[in-house]
Order: sequence, then C-alpha cells, then structure tokens
Amino acid sequence: MKKSLANILIQKINMIYESEESIPIVKRIEGSWITANGDIVSGDVIKFIESVFGGSFKKPKYLGDREIVAEVINDSYGRKKQQHTFTIKVLECSGTNVIKSGTITTRKGRNIYKNNPERLEWEDEELRDEVAEEKHERGRIAREQIKIRKEMLNLEM
Repeated sequence: MKKSLANILIQKINMIYESEESIPIVKRIEGSWITANGDIVSGDVIKFIESVFGGSFKKPKYLGDREIVAEVINDSYGRKKQQHTFTIKVLECSGTNVIKSGTITTRKGRNIYKNNPERLEWEDEELRDEVAEEKHERGRIAREQIKIRKEMLNLEM
C-alpha cells in the first residue's frame, strides 16, 4: 500500500513529538482557533458541532447538539462515491450523548463542514500547506474518477 505524503509527514512529526498523553501530537499554537471550512487535513485539531438523533432510522428524533474537539488522524475518499471521510480521535466532547475522550471514530466531511468548523493553527503552517496540497490532489483525482465513471455509463447506454 502506497503511503501518502500526509501520512509520511504525520509519521515523522509523531516520531519527533511522541507523547503518552491524549493531547495533539503535532505542535500547534495553543488557543489560536481559525475557520477551517473546506480545508481540514490529517494532523489538524478541529472543533465542530453536530446534531444528535435518537429513535429509529425511519423516524429519527432530534435530541440536541454536541461539540467535539478532535485530532484528525486520517482522511480518505471512498472508492464508490469518493465521499470525503475523516478518522478522528476525540479529545473533548460536550453536550448531548457525550463521546468519551480517546474514542476513535469517523465522520463524513460534509457533516463536519456544514456547521463552520474551526481548527487550531499549526506552529508550522508551511508544513500544513504541504499536507493540504497532497489532500487537494487526492480530491482532484477522486473527482476525475467520478467524471470518467459517469462518461463510461453514458457510453454503455
């Protein structure tokens, strides 16, 4: 399996700043939250709000909201629909149905981005720019694959 530039960079950073605590491993400027709409990358610490629902899938009941602060461990584009998905490690959570700190879970990009997420600024934003460019390239490839697949379907009809 080919490692992406982002994964290689995160691995190198983790080797430098490895820690036993459940704090972000990548060094960032404490408390500098900035808007992250449409541009979250592996290694970011993000803060976002999501709605919580109960009941059944057919008849969901809105229970409230929760705020999650999490470190983005990985991001990927699904094979079938190229939907952007983030693997996150929850650092803090408050609100309805709190998620335990340390929990690793996934969220679709569209669900994180819809409520104006924020991220902590990195101490080295140039390194982050490299990680972001690699992510954007994978996004361009995913969109191109969708376009090709649609064109192939149209030819078959």
